[in-house]
Amino acid sequence: MKPPDTQSQVTPDDPRCQHLLELARARNRRYYAKKRAEIRAKWVSPDGLAYRKAYYEANRETMDRARKADADRQYREAHKARIAERKRQEFLANRRKRLSQMSARYRADPARSLAETRAWRKANPEKVFEMYAKRRALAGGSTRVEPVVRQAIYDRDKGLCGICGQPVERSKMTLDHIVPLVRGGPHTPENLQTAHRFCNCRKWAKTMEEFLAAQAV
Repeated sequence: MKPPDTQSQVTPDDPRCQHLLELARARNRRYYAKKRAEIRAKWVSPDGLAYRKAYYEANRETMDRARKADADRQYREAHKARIAERKRQEFLANRRKRLSQMSARYRADPARSLAETRAWRKANPEKVFEMYAKRRALAGGSTRVEPVVRQAIYDRDKGLCGICGQPVERSKMTLDHIVPLVRGGPHTPENLQTAHRFCNCRKWAKTMEEFLAAQAV
């Protein structure tokens, strides 16, 4: 047997270390699954909140804020649909209260509210498109309104305009409803195609058959 000072040290990259870590994680998962309710109750109890607050105050300078922020970002990216649905349900459950708060905030500082709205729209063009498309679809009497991802439509169409067949720059693309909303067409990925803005405006409220027939005259 080697003397203690000459024994090989286990490093984080050592397979044995990784194996031990996996065993520890599995043990922790089993323990949490067995005592989930008890752990959660303790975590949100007054004593648990006081403990967390005291720990944070004692370790404010040493806590790795950047790592926590990165972990939060990764969680939001991995659970976008779940978070969006939770927010939607929360808004519906407190609709009157939330609308009242938004109205009061606007009345308190209209200029700031308008500036924030413009900034949000500029930073989220995809969400703005989806919001207005849904409104137009519902106003036109469409009974099918589904979530639409512009990038997915662009990739499906291989970046080609569905009206003229020429390539479209991603930053300048528009989405055309093959069966127009005003004609009862649904707002679904199957009824959408990539299009140049100019082509989209020329087609307007025509179906593809009507548009092609008009071009042939």
